[in-house]
Amino acid sequence: MHEDIYFLSPKEALRVASQQNRWGENNYYLQLCYYEGEKIESDLANLVHLPIENLLETLAYGTYRIPSKIDFTGLEISSDIKLEVLMNFNLSIEQAKMYRTQLNTHYLQKMKNSSPDFSERLRFHLCANVSTQVMQYVSKNIANTLRDMGYEVCFELYEGIEDLSSFKIMSEFQPHATININNLNNTFLSDSIFNFVWFQDPMPILYDESKIHLRQRDIIYALSDMIMKKKFIKESYEIQRFCVSKSDFYRDETIQKENKIIFIGSSYAAVLNKEISDKRFRELYNIFRENLNTGMKITPEYVGELSRKYEIDYNLILLSPLAMAVRECSVEWICKQKNIAVEVYGRHWENNPLVAPYFKGELPHGKELSKVYNSARYSVYAHSFDMYQQRLPEMAACGTIPVSYDCRAMSEEKYDYEENTLLFSNYEELVDILGEEPKKNVYGIAEEMSFNAFVTRMVKKIEQEVG
Repeated sequence: MHEDIYFLSPKEALRVASQQNRWGENNYYLQLCYYEGEKIESDLANLVHLPIENLLETLAYGTYRIPSKIDFTGLEISSDIKLEVLMNFNLSIEQAKMYRTQLNTHYLQKMKNSSPDFSERLRFHLCANVSTQVMQYVSKNIANTLRDMGYEVCFELYEGIEDLSSFKIMSEFQPHATININNLNNTFLSDSIFNFVWFQDPMPILYDESKIHLRQRDIIYALSDMIMKKKFIKESYEIQRFCVSKSDFYRDETIQKENKIIFIGSSYAAVLNKEISDKRFRELYNIFRENLNTGMKITPEYVGELSRKYEIDYNLILLSPLAMAVRECSVEWICKQKNIAVEVYGRHWENNPLVAPYFKGELPHGKELSKVYNSARYSVYAHSFDMYQQRLPEMAACGTIPVSYDCRAMSEEKYDYEENTLLFSNYEELVDILGEEPKKNVYGIAEEMSFNAFVTRMVKKIEQEVG
């Protein structure tokens, strides 16, 4: 763990801040570097100019963490002066902490006692951390959609330098509702505030031994039933699928559709080779690859047998060796067929000799991804048990025909877009469907799985409750 530091030398502050030292789960926390002296032009979020004469007031009323150490590097000063500066610094820090605690308590109580007027234009608060790979973009898309639809939005994107005990920004904004991805964040909310929670991943809170406390206005959504099974009964949450941003993904008529099939996503085999040491997983992965390549349809009964035989949790098999085998085989199959051109994007496919000739590198999320979708007639996606993947509405919004590995037998949920999708479960079926069209237009998928539809769903919840 790295200390947050107040530097007397701007150059030393810049040097340390540039290291971007992080710690904590998912590298959530970022070392904070305050500094005295001339202001430096920099885009580093953790490099904060703070003249020493403003130290106490800025730290007391601020929302960033308070530093725990002063650094004299680069300065030639006597030990007596250094001692005096250190004593004054420590005194200011202790005073700042005292004032900050009082203010944080004030803002917390303000949130707990909040009673927003629902006759006003609705205000939504969202937050995310830059260290998250997916959640920050989901939160940004929801925030942008809310703004586009005319609602007031406060979106806090945490850099990892914030005082997480401070509710200053939220309490001053006075939201009618908060929206959280993968976190409840409800302990500081008044009973009047709506709290929408969207679980997209099997978070520790859903599986550990802690108890979940819900308020009446906590409204829970989940990507699938599977991740909610341990702590939630089905009546206490609603299914909300992945969403697509209409501003990022749409049919661009200036880009001509080519008769090609694309795949966008990383190779899971690299994870198997580098991170999974359990021989049972490797053996199961090889078994599933053999099954798939011989045309076998995987069933829950079969996975159950393997779960008992190898003494590995059923769901873990779905999420790991089976998921890896399904993706690897599906991508290899599109590269084997010779009917249309193939392009593969993502990570680590250069290590697969069957796929490497078709590998085009990585793609940034958003506009560049949309361009590739717009250029392709087909796009394949593959999962071990869930037909509703993020890629599905993205490709559909761009008018690209979804070609999906058929995992309906493994899913507990009905797939609503069978007639908008081309399905395959083995190599022969994949070859047969290339050249075909789905029975229904693909754009219907994107409309129903859009952020606009999700925001409308949440707003209706509020309107139904408050009248």
